[in-house]
Amino acid sequence: MAHDTHAISDLLERLRTTVGTSARLHVINHADGSLTIQVGDDAETAIGVSVRDERRPSYCVSYPKLSIKRNGDRHISTVTSDGVLAGGVTWIIEQLAQHGVVRPEFID
Repeated sequence: MAHDTHAISDLLERLRTTVGTSARLHVINHADGSLTIQVGDDAETAIGVSVRDERRPSYCVSYPKLSIKRNGDRHISTVTSDGVLAGGVTWIIEQLAQHGVVRPEFID
């Protein structure tokens, strides 16, 4: 359990260093092996992170994602990705800071 806490604390420090002032990070919850962060001032831009493998380290991450159907309909849902490395968590945070959601790779 102490390793999980260390891995999540290291991730939080990395996020603060990497993202810097480009996005305001509000820690909503910081418990053993898990973290909830709100990106910016919108409560809908929250990301949940828990340690999946502290040796690697990798994370299980929940975040809002935009899906676009062929007919143009847009839908935002909370998705969960498992085995995400720290760089991936940083990328998700940057997407939330820029767009308020994680957008598809190709978008009009």
